Amino acid sequence: MTDSEAIEDIEQRSLPEQDTAVMEATVTVDEIGAWISSVFGRVAAVIAAQRVEPAGPPFARYSPEGDQRFHVEAGFPVHRPIEAEADVHPSSLPAGPVISTVHVGPYDQVSEAYARIERWAAEHGVTTDPHPWEIYVTDPISDPDPASWRTAVVVPVTVT
Repeated sequence: MTDSEAIEDIEQRSLPEQDTAVMEATVTVDEIGAWISSVFGRVAAVIAAQRVEPAGPPFARYSPEGDQRFHVEAGFPVHRPIEAEADVHPSSLPAGPVISTVHVGPYDQVSEAYARIERWAAEHGVTTDPHPWEIYVTDPISDPDPASWRTAVVVPVTVT
């Protein structure tokens, strides 16, 4: 795939605000995977107990803190706000313009998708926001082959 073909899979759109149920923490890059894995089951149990349906697959939203640390909100989009329960609470993904792409492959290679997004943004005069989120389309339990995992990368933008 050439660079020009690689950036053709970028989609620009505007999203409505999306209610979510999340847990949050500040973790290092090396801790992200284990922490996220522990979160999804806990959040799923809380939303199920409150009879709230997920509105899509699990996600994680990242805010850089510096020194290889990120503040991470992870959980599920939901059809209606939940009631806070212990460490699980309501939140939302922001409304507005975004650019997105889908990474196919292991999670440790998702930086390739971010690089495609940054190239596309530079070519199209948009400024990316430092608070992207990833939607984990493929469930690694039902599809254990990392080569086939699909992760949507969503980056809020400002059109200049």
